[in-house]
Amino acid sequence: MPRLGWKWPLALSSKPSFVELLLFVFTVESPRYMCTMGQTSDACDMLKKIEMLNKTQLSPRKLVSSQLTEELHSLGKNNISSVKSSFSSLLVLLSPALGRNTLLI
Repeated sequence: MPRLGWKWPLALSSKPSFVELLLFVFTVESPRYMCTMGQTSDACDMLKKIEMLNKTQLSPRKLVSSQLTEELHSLGKNNISSVKSSFSSLLVLLSPALGRNTLLI
C-alpha cells in the first residue's frame, strides 16, 4: 500500500457510497413519511406490501401521524405549502421536538 499512496485507499473506501447513490433510485418513501404528508391510503398500501413481503400480519391499528403532522395542521392548510419549503423544513428539523434527534443523526 505505501507505493500506491493515499489516493487509492480513499477511492476504494468511497465505492459503497456510490453504490448507495445508485440504489437510491429504487428507494420508496416510508409509510410514516406518507402518513405525515397526509397520504394515509398510500401508507396503508405500503404497509400491506410490507406484510406480504415479510409474510407476517401487522396488528390492526389506526394510523396516527406524529407530532409534526399536528404542528402542520395547527398552522392551517394555507400555510402547509410554506412549511414544505426547504428553509422551513430545516427549521422544523431543528425545532425543540426534533432538534436533538436531528443533531444526533
